[in-house]
Amino acid sequence: MSEAQVNAAESPDIKELLRSYEETQSELNHWRDQCQVSYDDRRNYWPGKTNDLRKSGSDALPWEGASDSEALVVGERIQAYVAMSAFALARANIRAYPIEVSDVAHARVVSSFLKWMRDYYIPDFAREMELAANYLFEKAHAITYVGWEQRDVTRLQMLNLQEIAATVPELAELIVTEEYDDDLVLMLQQQYPKLKKKDAKKALRKLRKEGAAELPVQVRSIDRPIVQALATDTDIFFPHYCTDPQKAPYVHRRVLMTPQEVLSRVSTEGWDEKWADHVIERMRGTDSSMVDAADPYSQQGRFDDGETDFIEVIYTYQRLMKDGAEGIYCTVWHTKETESFGKFELLNGLEDYPFVVTELHRDSKRMYEARSMVDLLRGAQWTVKACRDARIDRSSLATLPASKGPVGRPKPEFRPGGHVTERRPGEYGWIDPPPADPGSIEVEATMLSQADRMVGLSNPNEDPDAQIKRAFYV
Repeated sequence: MSEAQVNAAESPDIKELLRSYEETQSELNHWRDQCQVSYDDRRNYWPGKTNDLRKSGSDALPWEGASDSEALVVGERIQAYVAMSAFALARANIRAYPIEVSDVAHARVVSSFLKWMRDYYIPDFAREMELAANYLFEKAHAITYVGWEQRDVTRLQMLNLQEIAATVPELAELIVTEEYDDDLVLMLQQQYPKLKKKDAKKALRKLRKEGAAELPVQVRSIDRPIVQALATDTDIFFPHYCTDPQKAPYVHRRVLMTPQEVLSRVSTEGWDEKWADHVIERMRGTDSSMVDAADPYSQQGRFDDGETDFIEVIYTYQRLMKDGAEGIYCTVWHTKETESFGKFELLNGLEDYPFVVTELHRDSKRMYEARSMVDLLRGAQWTVKACRDARIDRSSLATLPASKGPVGRPKPEFRPGGHVTERRPGEYGWIDPPPADPGSIEVEATMLSQADRMVGLSNPNEDPDAQIKRAFYV
């Protein structure tokens, strides 16, 4: 571990942060591949899949056009738990418990306030929690960022000289004369602290000449808490050896922003303006194509891999020491700009990283060795798919059996509606379809029952532990 990862300096070492970020990305390649497999298995994506769900190509078995059906064993059960989790959260009774008798009334007010925050104040809370639940069951982790959002919006304030004269005649007289422009500009800037001097002078000249002018002013339009769901393969990266997320020496959080969002951070959060202008001009569209799934193959070719208007911004949170005191420091930077940074600050008062990490299964100490619900159900899904494909192929042969005849023409081809040759000439007919295999239905039913028992979705009369497992997951 380098000195920059232990002790806080006056400014961050961006090259060291880049080295740490790239090293973490490399060490987590296996985890991203695992998340990719889970993503594909849940959605029934596989190489060579076609829209008609038929096998094609020279290596198609047992024949060209054989069944290649979907078996949504994983997707159905994950969706069931996402729905149950969202319903449970919406119906949850949030309560603040009093410590002393005198706190009873205050606890009641706090409880009501927390419910109001959940239902109305925190933007997109239900939507973000639904996404977090999907991540939990598919990727084994639900990670949520908890923070505060502030945003300024520039709006046009209309000034009318006649209206001003009707309400404050003295001010109208000062505007008409040009002797007090400096004082008027100062007054406007006191009223609108972020108003630029040149914009104020321009508005005064237009007001004096035309009797009306529009004044661009910035107002605080958003000032509220936020909760955001983060994916472990694209949005947030802990060290590969992490066992306790809150004790990690550093955490990298990747955020895709529009140019407007970057500029708004300059005024609301004090980001460096030159850095913001530089990344908007030079870095827009770079390293921003990876939005959710790590591999474009997962999107089945629905989107191009071209550039976007997003700007990739990295927040690096570190536990650093300064003058014997430990604190959490946050650096805002870009992977392709190592000479400057957006912001470096001590998150004073925070003892923990602003993330809540929930693991689906805690059967290993290391965070990145967690198992998802896809891992539990993958084998059952592929077995069910094989059983269904076999029954569909048998039905195809029974519906349109291949013909048989002596060796020669037509070319032999074993498939529904094909032709099979025989050595004894003169015998024509239809091949007998393969006998029905009742074991296929039994195997599929067994696999589906096992999948339900494994995740607690089976009938409580058949599995006494079903309700306990279901409550554990929810």
